[in-house]
Amino acid sequence: MSNFFSRTSVAMRFLAGLGTLIIANFLFILTSLPIFTIGASISALYRITFEIHMGNDPFVVKDYFRYFKENFKQSTLVFVPAMIIAAIWCGNIYIVYTKIDSAYKWLQYPIIALLVIMASILVYIFPMISLFENKLSKMIKDSLLLSIGNIPVTIFVIASYVFKYLLIDLVPVLGVVIFSLYVFVGFAFDSWLFGFFINRAFKIEKPKPERDAQN
Repeated sequence: MSNFFSRTSVAMRFLAGLGTLIIANFLFILTSLPIFTIGASISALYRITFEIHMGNDPFVVKDYFRYFKENFKQSTLVFVPAMIIAAIWCGNIYIVYTKIDSAYKWLQYPIIALLVIMASILVYIFPMISLFENKLSKMIKDSLLLSIGNIPVTIFVIASYVFKYLLIDLVPVLGVVIFSLYVFVGFAFDSWLFGFFINRAFKIEKPKPERDAQN
C-alpha cells in the first residue's frame, strides 16, 4: 500500500498527470472565452502537454499564463485570419450546397481543398509556435511541409475532429457526453494525445531555452 502512494508509482504519476491536464483544460477554457485568444490558448496548452511528454513537471498555472503571454502575438496573427477565412469559405460552401443548383457544386471542390490545406497547417502551427522562436512566415511554410511529410499524423488529427462532429450530428445525445468530457479534460487530453505524435514529427528532445535565461 505504501508503494501506491509513492511519488514514483505508476498510480501516482497517472493521478498527477491527470490533475495537470484537468487544470490546464480549465485554464484553456478560461483564456479562450474572448474567442480571439483561442490561438494563444492552444499554443499554451500544447506547451504544457509537451512539458509532460518531455518528462518535466510544469507549474501549471504559472507556466500556462507565461506561455500564453509569450505566444500571444504570433498565435493570434494565425488564428484570427484563419477563422475569418474559414468562415467565409464554409459560408460559401453552405450557400452553394443548400441554395444553388447542384450542378454547380463542383465549383466548391477547390475551396474544400484549400480548407483541408489550411486545417493541415493549423495542426502543426500552434505546437510549433509553442516550442520554437522563428518568423511566422517560416513556421507556416514549415507547418505545411510537416503536414505533407507526416500525412498519417495529419489525417489522424483532422479525422478525429471530423469524426466527433459526425458522431454528434448522427447521435445528438452523445453531444452532451462529449461536451461534458471536454469541459472536464477533453481539450487538454486532445493536446496531450496529438502532442505525442506531433512531438515526434518535430523530433524534439528538449524544450527551447527559457527566454529569461537568454536575457
